Amino acid sequence: MHWSYTGKLLAVFPLFFISYSTAGQIVRQGDAYSGARSVSWVQDAETSDAFSIAISAFYPKGEKKPYSYTLELSTKSNYWQYLKCDHSDRITAVSDDRGSVLNIDMHYSNSFSGDKSREIFTATLPLESLKFLSESRVIIFSPCGTSGNISKVLSDGAAKIVDAEK
Repeated sequence: MHWSYTGKLLAVFPLFFISYSTAGQIVRQGDAYSGARSVSWVQDAETSDAFSIAISAFYPKGEKKPYSYTLELSTKSNYWQYLKCDHSDRITAVSDDRGSVLNIDMHYSNSFSGDKSREIFTATLPLESLKFLSESRVIIFSPCGTSGNISKVLSDGAAKIVDAEK
């Protein structure tokens, strides 16, 4: 596969993510020009200070298995909250009673839309990490030294994307 698939993935998926209600849902989309398709699970933030979540699988033209999976968390506000932060942006997931741990480093980016700033944390994941998230009992997102528990929402979404592949 070519690196260009990942570039298309990151350019296309943020569009899915900002236009849906607070109930998480599966979104299937195809690109008639390239033949690529995606399956995403999307949940908007319920409050202005919360994060929206999207988990996506990208399928190049003609492929039955995804080429890549992307996890994206984003927030909108009147100002940049995380722009000058020098802390690690990470998701930590704990799976079973033995305390298996998965740390996922997130990439930070931002944009401006109207009078709102949008800050985005993205990670490209292998299927094994997505499965780990779907089975995790505790998932903590800690951007810039703050933290929040997103266990139920993220594990449910990850499970739906894993199931969509079956």
